[in-house]
Amino acid sequence: MKLSMELRNLDINIKYIYPETVFIIREINLFRIVDLNIKETIVFYARMIRNEYEICMLNTSIGNTIGILKVDNTEKFDELIDKIKREEENIKKIKNLSDIENYILKILKN
Repeated sequence: MKLSMELRNLDINIKYIYPETVFIIREINLFRIVDLNIKETIVFYARMIRNEYEICMLNTSIGNTIGILKVDNTEKFDELIDKIKREEENIKKIKNLSDIENYILKILKN
C-alpha cells in the first residue's frame, strides 16, 4: 500500500528553548526541530564538560546522539541559535529529517 505524498510531507516547527531554560544535571536544551505529522524530533542541547560546552544532537526517531562541536561559553549558544533562525525558512522546506540533520550540521559547523 502506497502512502500519499501528503502523508509524507513534513510539518516542521522549530521550538527555541534557550535562553528560557536552565541547566539540569549539566545539560541545557537549546532548540528542537519537530515534525508535527510524524511526531519525531531532533533535539539540540549543550552539556557542560569541565570548562566547556559540547553541543549535541539527539534524533528521537532512532535514539542517536552525536556531539557536534564544543564552545567555551554560553554566549556562543546565542550565535548558534541566530544561525538557525536565519535559515529557518530553508530548514522548513526540506522534505526529510535526515536531510534536515545534515543541513543543520553544516550550518552549525561553519
